[in-house]
Amino acid sequence: MNSNMINIKFKKGCVQIMALVLIVQLHSCKEHASSPEGDSGKGTSINLSAMHAEGLKVDTAKMVANESVLNLSGKISFDESKVINLFPLVSGKVAKVFVKLGQKVEKGELLATIHSSDISTLQNNLVSANSALTVAKKNLDVAEDLYKSSYYSERDLFAARDAYKQAQSSVDIVKEQLAVLGAGEKTNSSEAIYKVISPIAGYIVQKNINESQDMRSDNGTNIFTISSLNTVWVLANVYENDIAKIKLNDRADIVTLAYSDSTFQGKVDQINSVVDPETKSLKVRIVLDNNGGLLKPEMFANVKIHSTTQEQIMCVPTSALVFSDNSFNVIVPKGKNSYTKHRVKLMRTVDMKSFVEGIDNGTPVIKNATVYLANIK
Repeated sequence: MNSNMINIKFKKGCVQIMALVLIVQLHSCKEHASSPEGDSGKGTSINLSAMHAEGLKVDTAKMVANESVLNLSGKISFDESKVINLFPLVSGKVAKVFVKLGQKVEKGELLATIHSSDISTLQNNLVSANSALTVAKKNLDVAEDLYKSSYYSERDLFAARDAYKQAQSSVDIVKEQLAVLGAGEKTNSSEAIYKVISPIAGYIVQKNINESQDMRSDNGTNIFTISSLNTVWVLANVYENDIAKIKLNDRADIVTLAYSDSTFQGKVDQINSVVDPETKSLKVRIVLDNNGGLLKPEMFANVKIHSTTQEQIMCVPTSALVFSDNSFNVIVPKGKNSYTKHRVKLMRTVDMKSFVEGIDNGTPVIKNATVYLANIK
């Protein structure tokens, strides 16, 4: 929900609830029906006309799982299971770079080309291997003819066959090496090109390559990092005293500075087992769908973790609470157009739910203070 709308509704609700309090007190004075135990929480009777009672909505106080909200700070990060680092497989000079940092790329898209002496060497090796294969084939043909004429022994024939197989294997190995590099088999400068191809669809999130740059295959620096941002991680810091409050699969609401009016929802996917010795905190990971691509790595995030326990606690709608006489109250229906103001102790509020004490499970309460006020008017 839009936070501005929430603020407007909250302010409007506060005004209406305070007006409701005045009206409740006014009716109490008019009816002179305050019970002796009114201050102890047993209630103050309120009688309304049918017109005033029209449209009131009734909810029920009920026992629910105890819920708490933990506010954390964190940041958006890559989904590391969908990050690919590309390294140069050959040495050479960068001929052309076709993409920029942050650019979206598709699977199979050409990212860069490199003129490579390694490919030239493999192409020359292929020429030599093909020549050796041609010679081995001729020697095998001669050996077979001589063996048929009894001029060659069986041993000589087997040796010629082995030599041919080895020559064929050498050709196949060089061809496979060229295929891995995506290079052609012809020995010319236009074929001695190594093409850097994107293996996945995603975004260029790191780029360490420029045109005319010399590349070495033994360099451990990646030339591109590509990440799919369809899902992202939120890494939040949890301090020691809050660690026990978080469990796997707890619901998480995330708000970023860039999109303060939007709330992104996810679940706690991982709780780190190692506490940072300096900050005395550990990392909690939340996985978010990001099909719209709004969330970017390194964005700051406010994180709310909603955690529940086995403990049961009484809950009423937040809209059912009325603040009067320095205490919180709910309006309980007692009969036709007859109601009681019942004091409760507010423990805490989570979203639109309020956890209270001082009321029995199953007690009906007026849910909509706003409609109540409108009907009184």
